[in-house]
Amino acid sequence: MPEPSKPTEKIIVVYSGFRSSGTWFWSKLRENEDLHCYYEIFHEWIGSISQDDILKVKSSMWRSRHPVVSGYFTEYMPVIDGYGVPAFPAGDFRADRLMSPEGMDGDIEEDIEHYIQYLISSAGNRGVRPVLYCTRMLGRAHAIRKRFPGFHILLVRNLFLRWNSYSGQHRSGNGYFLNTLYSTLSLKNIDPYIAYISSIFTAEEQSSTEVWISEQVYDRIFCYFVAINIYFIVKTKRHCDLVIDINKVCADNSYRQKIENIILEGAGVGVDLSDACDSIDYPKYHISSVKYCREILNDMVGRLGNIIKLSDEEANFVDELLGNVWEEQKKFSFYTQSVAEVLIEQDVALREELDRRELEHTSLRKNLAALENEMLGVQHRALEEHTALQAALAKERSGKAAMAKELLKLKRTLTTLLPVSDQN
Repeated sequence: MPEPSKPTEKIIVVYSGFRSSGTWFWSKLRENEDLHCYYEIFHEWIGSISQDDILKVKSSMWRSRHPVVSGYFTEYMPVIDGYGVPAFPAGDFRADRLMSPEGMDGDIEEDIEHYIQYLISSAGNRGVRPVLYCTRMLGRAHAIRKRFPGFHILLVRNLFLRWNSYSGQHRSGNGYFLNTLYSTLSLKNIDPYIAYISSIFTAEEQSSTEVWISEQVYDRIFCYFVAINIYFIVKTKRHCDLVIDINKVCADNSYRQKIENIILEGAGVGVDLSDACDSIDYPKYHISSVKYCREILNDMVGRLGNIIKLSDEEANFVDELLGNVWEEQKKFSFYTQSVAEVLIEQDVALREELDRRELEHTSLRKNLAALENEMLGVQHRALEEHTALQAALAKERSGKAAMAKELLKLKRTLTTLLPVSDQN
């Protein structure tokens, strides 16, 4: 596909990781009536969702911390035929299809090419420009850019803030994002860097999400999260026209205006990002050993430069990403230290209360078991008595039957003898 000569003719492709303010940025592009903004084009629901269900999927249906969104997937309604988009590729784009079987530098597969072209053509047929946004295509930037030139944007948010969002969702009962991170372990058979960083976990720890997502493993999950995201960001950055630092957009008006101008010049789209604001979630568990995590991440990031050749600019970029993690972690720990102490005390008290109740429940279960055993004994004795009574009654009935038989026999004898007596 030849590169369009005018910015206004280019498709727009937006890459981001989970919890990177991607939904907010997508919603800002969506305000432009000339754009048809597809949301999460490789989301697992796209292959089976109905038009009725599309209207129900909103930001208010879960603890999304997203801007108010009336419907995430309404742009798909014109192409839904019964259930799902007909051309949606098979597979799990959080795991085995997060990248090509050939790795992140592999060519695009036929079914994915056909699907993206289908979305682009469908938007074009309605006279609007397509925007393709997804958190599940960071491993495919090379192939997508090669096949579908346009204006490609990468969103980057502080990785510690993103981690707290993952963990905060976990704290509130939503394990989806940590589960998606766990799914990436399956890529170790395809990608040498993921194979290396995943080796921090034992085979037993990788055996299930229940084992993997535990307090004992949490520090190492954090390290894995930071390392794999730095890897995806660096590889994706190589194929993008614009990298947007979401944190700078929130904090620096001149930077924000610069980004708005670049988008206008490069994509021919006016976008207002002035309502950008950041927040931080509270994690389920704090990092228990910053020193240990620093050592692990220094090793992981150092190995990255050995596996993929980094330019000086990329090496500085990686150092900045990692440095920002520890800077934000330090601030967070400082400002939440007292809160953390209170929460830890409450957690200890809660665990003690849970232990006390568990002891009570154990005692109650023992008492209940004893009562059940006693009841079984009573039932067994009652059954024995009932059986004996039934046997006695049966014996009595048998005796009565025999007696009745004898009486009948005697009666018949008497009846035979009576006429003889009359004759005498």
